[in-house]
Amino acid sequence: MIIRPTMMTDWLPEIVLTIVALLCLILGPFQVRRSWFYTLALVGMVAGVALFYLQQGFLVSSKDMLAVFGRGLAFSVGLILVLTAGSSGQESEHEGERLGSLLLGIVGLALVARAEDLVLLFVGLELISVASYILLYVDREGPNYREAATKYFYLSVLSSAVFLYGLSFVYGLAGTLSLRELMHAGAQGVFAGVIGAIPVVLVLAGIGFKIAAVPFHFYAPDVYQGTSHRNAALLSALPKAAGMLVLVRLLLEGMFGGPDRAWQVVLALSVLTMTLGNVLALWQTNLRRLLAYSSIAHAGYMLIGLTVAMTYATPQGHPWDGAAALLFYLIVYLLATLGAFAVLGTLRLGDRPVETLDDLRGLAYAPHMDLRLLAWSLAIFMLSLAGIPPLAGFWGKLAVFFSALDVGGVPGGGPARSRLVFLAVVGAVNAAIAAAYYLRVVGTMFFATAPGETAGQEGRTLQLRQGALPAMFAVALCAIMTVLIGIAPGRWIEHARRASPTLRGPQRSMKLATMEGTLWEMSEPVASPLSPVSQDASE
Repeated sequence: MIIRPTMMTDWLPEIVLTIVALLCLILGPFQVRRSWFYTLALVGMVAGVALFYLQQGFLVSSKDMLAVFGRGLAFSVGLILVLTAGSSGQESEHEGERLGSLLLGIVGLALVARAEDLVLLFVGLELISVASYILLYVDREGPNYREAATKYFYLSVLSSAVFLYGLSFVYGLAGTLSLRELMHAGAQGVFAGVIGAIPVVLVLAGIGFKIAAVPFHFYAPDVYQGTSHRNAALLSALPKAAGMLVLVRLLLEGMFGGPDRAWQVVLALSVLTMTLGNVLALWQTNLRRLLAYSSIAHAGYMLIGLTVAMTYATPQGHPWDGAAALLFYLIVYLLATLGAFAVLGTLRLGDRPVETLDDLRGLAYAPHMDLRLLAWSLAIFMLSLAGIPPLAGFWGKLAVFFSALDVGGVPGGGPARSRLVFLAVVGAVNAAIAAAYYLRVVGTMFFATAPGETAGQEGRTLQLRQGALPAMFAVALCAIMTVLIGIAPGRWIEHARRASPTLRGPQRSMKLATMEGTLWEMSEPVASPLSPVSQDASE
C-alpha cells in the first residue's frame, strides 16, 4: 500500500489523538501531576476536533459520507467525554493510564467509522473494548469497580469472539475483506440465501452486546451501577455508537440486509429490547442503574430504524428512511445521555457521589445558582430522552416511528406492512411508559424536599465536586445542542440522510414477503450495475 501525503493529512486527527494517548500512557508510571495529564488530554482532544472540522467540515462532499458522519460523531462525543473525565477531584495513581485509554477508545470509534475492510472494523471495535477494560479497572471511584470490570471483560471477550466468527462467515461467502467489494457481493445476492442467515445472526449477537440489546443486555445494569458516572457515560456512548455504525456499515451497506426475512429477527429484538428496558427501569432507584435500562430501551428504538432499513424501502413523502432515522436518533440519544451523566458527575452529597434518586431531592431549589442550573439541565436531558417536544428527543422518536409507518403504509400486503405498523405502535407505547421514570427524576428535583431539610440529613447538602468546571461546560454544550436541535432539526436530519447507505449508492428494490413466502417488488428496477434488480431486468 502506497501512503500518499493526502492520506496522511486525512488521518491527522486520529494520529494526533494516538500520539497524545501514548504520551499519557508512557508518562503514567512517573510522578507527574494529575492536572498535567488532564491538560494534555484536553488539548489533544480539542486539537483533534479542530483538525477534523478544519480539514473537511461536516457537510463536505465525500465519497463516503457515513465515514464523515461517524468520525464527526466520534470526535464530538470524545470532546464531551474528556471534559467529563476531569470531574472527579481526586488524585489517582493511574491518571495517565485512564486518560490515555479514554483517548484510544475515541480513536477506536473513529476507526470503526472510517474502516474500509473487515480487519480495521474489528480492530476499531477491539480498541474500544480494551480501553473500556482498563478504564473500568483503574477508575476506583465506583462502589464495585472490580466486579464491574470483571463482568464486562469476560462477556465482552465472548461477544468479540462471536462477532469475529460471524466475520469469518462473511469472508467465506464473499471471498473478500474489503467492504467495497463486499458491497458488490451483497448486491449480487451472496447473502440472500439460507446460509446468509448464519453471519447475520452471529453479527447481531456480537454487536448486540455492544449496544446492550436484549437478550445480550444483562451485564449493563450491574456494570453501570458498579462503576463511576464518567465510566457509565463512556459505556453508554462509545460501544453503542460503534455497534450501530457497524450494523449500518456491514448489514445494510455490505450485506444488503442479509436474507429476505432477516428484518423480522431485528424487529423481534427491537420489541424485546425497548419493552424490557423501559419496564424494568420503572422500579429503579439507583441513578446509574436507571440510565442503564434507559440505554437498553434506546437501543430498541434505534433498532426500529435498522428494521425498516433492512426492508430497503424508499421513503414516501418525508425525509426519514430507516438508516437516516437511526443515525439521527443516535445523535440526540448521545447528547441527552452524556449530558445526564455529566450532571451527575459534577455533584456530590457530603463526601460521596450522587447515587440514588433521593440524593437529587430539591436540587432545583438549591441555594447556589450553579446547582439550580444543573437541575434545569438534567430536566432538559430527561425530557429529551422521554421524547417531549420541543427538544431533540421528540424528533428522534418521530423519525424512527414515521420511518416504520411509512413502510407500513405501502399497499401490497405481506407481513412487513402490518408488522412495521405494529412496531411503530409498540414504540409509541414504550415512549409513554418511559415518560414515567424520566418524569420521576424531574419530579424529585423540583417537588421533593431537599436532603438538608429532613431529619438526620444535616451536613449532607448537594454541592459541586472539586474540578467540576470542565464538566459544567460539557453539560452546557449538551443542553444547548439538545434545545437547538429540537427547535431546528432540519440540518441534522440532512446530515443523517447524507450518511444513510439506503439513500445513496446501489439500491435493491423493496421486498415485502407475504406469509406464503412470495416477494412483492415495490419499486422500479434501479439502473445500477450492482443492483440484482437491474440484472434480473436485463436478463
